[in-house]
This record gives sequence, C-alpha cells and structure tokens, in this order.
Amino acid sequence: MSVFFLIARLLFSAVFVIAPIQVVRSSALVAATPPLRRIPRARASVVAGSLTVMGAAVLASLGIWLDLGALLIAAYLVPVTIIMHPFWTFEDSGQVKEHRDAFILNISLLGGSLILFWAANQSQHVPAALISTPLFGRW
Repeated sequence: MSVFFLIARLLFSAVFVIAPIQVVRSSALVAATPPLRRIPRARASVVAGSLTVMGAAVLASLGIWLDLGALLIAAYLVPVTIIMHPFWTFEDSGQVKEHRDAFILNISLLGGSLILFWAANQSQHVPAALISTPLFGRW
C-alpha cells in the first residue's frame, strides 16, 4: 500500500510543481490578465502563490508533513479557482465552457487535496512512503 500511496502522491503533486514554473516565468503576463488587474501587487501575489503551492507539492510528494502540504494546496486552489475562472461572468459560450471546465478541474483537485489531508491525518503513523508523521493531530 505504501508504494501505491507514494505513486498517487507523486502523480497528484506533479501538476502543482510543473504548472507553477511556467506561471512564475510569465508572471508579468499572468498579473496583467483581467481577473488580476484589480488585485494590488498582482505580480508579487502570483509569484508568492506559485512558490507556495510548489513548496506544498514538494512536502506532499516527499511525505514531509503531508497533511500541511495538502492543506496548503487546498488553500491555494480556493482563491485561484474563484478569481481566475469565474465562468458565470462570461457571455461568450466558448469562454464559459473553457472557464467552467477549468473551474471543475480545480474543484476536483481541491477534493483530492482534502482526501490526501484526511488520509494523512487519520493515519498518524509513518508508513514506508512517508518521511515524517503528520503535523496536525488526528481530527
């Protein structure tokens, strides 16, 4: 089970390491998008959020405070999903579909991060595929 759990964590975490690299590289363009124009210091927020989720993904993939990594991923996904993919505000059916699909994808990733948190939190032991015990006590 621990090898299966390790593979699952690596696959889940990969998107939160790979995608933010490109976001940081193009942070000026991302910060200039319409949803972020109204946010003060948008570029700094984009970079900080990307680096935070990358760190959280590393924690989750390595099994170091897996529960904290999963919660940080969830905390990242909530504002990003609401701010960047408000499909209900678009008139064009193509844009509605594109943003609705991204919204649903992010919601499913949010669910996955909460399941990962729950699994780590309930175990409270160190299986072979984890480096440390969970940071938070059992809920």
